[in-house]
Amino acid sequence: MIDGELFYSENQGDWMGSGGVWQVRKGDFVGHPAGLRWTDMPNSPSN
Repeated sequence: MIDGELFYSENQGDWMGSGGVWQVRKGDFVGHPAGLRWTDMPNSPSN
């Protein structure tokens, strides 16, 4: 948390080719695309 804002960092891996720091805002998806399989399910916050 910086000044009340959420940031995250990602290390090198399957999803990101290199590291970095990103701000996360409400409704952002910061996971691996395979995690989107539940988006069509009832009550999904991504509908």
